Amino acid sequence: MLSGQSDPHKSYQGPPHDMNNNNSIENEDGDSDDESGSGKNKNKRRSKNDVDGRDHKCKYCDKTYLSYPALYTHMKQKHSKGPDGEMRTPPTSGRGRGRPRKNPYQRTDPKSEEYFMASERKGGPTDPLKFFQEIVEALFFSNLSQGRPYKSYQDYPIYQYLVQFSAFPEAKEYMKKHAQTTVGGEEQKQEDGATRRRPYDNLQESDRQQMLVDEIFALYLSKISAKVHESFYKIVLAYTILFRECLNELGWDKKIESEGLKVEDDEDLKTRRQRDQFCLTQNAEHAPEICNEFVTVFMEQRRSAQFDIGKPDQIDLTINLCHWLFENQFTCSKLTMIS
Repeated sequence: MLSGQSDPHKSYQGPPHDMNNNNSIENEDGDSDDESGSGKNKNKRRSKNDVDGRDHKCKYCDKTYLSYPALYTHMKQKHSKGPDGEMRTPPTSGRGRGRPRKNPYQRTDPKSEEYFMASERKGGPTDPLKFFQEIVEALFFSNLSQGRPYKSYQDYPIYQYLVQFSAFPEAKEYMKKHAQTTVGGEEQKQEDGATRRRPYDNLQESDRQQMLVDEIFALYLSKISAKVHESFYKIVLAYTILFRECLNELGWDKKIESEGLKVEDDEDLKTRRQRDQFCLTQNAEHAPEICNEFVTVFMEQRRSAQFDIGKPDQIDLTINLCHWLFENQFTCSKLTMIS
């Protein structure tokens, strides 16, 4: 036990007392304490609620002290001010009292691995197809007045790439039915026995150039699903699908603006812009360029009771996705946050 600290489990016993001494303590007038009726022992410890003699009062919080030095120390340490209101810097001895306070505003850098190690995210592995049907049907099939853009959830473009990383029986059946092979026509056997389109753990530059948005996003989801629990993966999956939809809406404009293309002089570009989904025909080079519109406009319009992704998660996942795209050489654009 450190010196200078009292044991909270022991009650104060008072000073030693001679049990054989029956003489009462006399005051200056010769009267005993019993006769005066005070019944107070002058050696008894003061109660902290005893205000007698506490004439020095803090003008910031109304606490009272027995001496001016004690009051001065209190004001300097608790309020960083002196009696005159002038700022005072409390001493920094390096010895804190008790456990440091948790800063509720401190956030983990979304670009770091520690972001997924937080207790509210850490877990897994989660199958990447978990919640896929639920989310796709809620986003695209719930409002029948707008029609059905896909016949089933399996027709959503990311699905055909995501099945490679799933252990669900439906994924294996889908793979057999559609005979998924590589660009060269040969299946890639992984260490876990799975069949993949590419050697995703050892991608070459030629692979990166061939991969389009849907395949890239499926790879991202497979990486995240391996290290987060199911509840957070559901948020990541819904986020990624919504980000893809936003990229479909804004991608062509961002590409034309960024590359300085002249639509009026290029009939082929004009046709492709009107006919082709951006994510089905383009890579992820311009994905970071839609981030501001995605968070401030698109997500505000797409808010729903089923998938109301909180603003902090929107921002953090946007930072994480764009950083992952940059680190894995799927884009040359590096996202910069301006506070």
